Amino acid sequence: MKIQDLSQKTDLQTYTIRYYEKEGLLGHQHVTRERNNYRNYSESAIDRLKLIKKFQKVGYSLTEIKEILSDVDQNSVDNQEAIDRIANKIQDIEAKKQEYEQMLVMLNAMLTYRLSLDEN
Repeated sequence: MKIQDLSQKTDLQTYTIRYYEKEGLLGHQHVTRERNNYRNYSESAIDRLKLIKKFQKVGYSLTEIKEILSDVDQNSVDNQEAIDRIANKIQDIEAKKQEYEQMLVMLNAMLTYRLSLDEN
């Protein structure tokens, strides 16, 4: 399928798909080049791009996703490694959550202070 079709089926912009390909997130099993140098995407590219989007939604960076997908493609990760990765991502998100909560406390204090100035 052509990139426009893939774009419509995944709700991704064509430049995003090209970028993912350039970064190695879509390999030769997902995209081939025709004689005229046009890209031809396989049906598996749809699932791959949807998986990338899911990883992004839960906080993985493209670098992390590339590493995970490479390990999956090569079948080089055992279950314990996968469990450890997920546990580490949970810890990262929990730490970010605490940082955001601290920022909210500070912003609310600033807002309360500014609102009190209007009352005077």
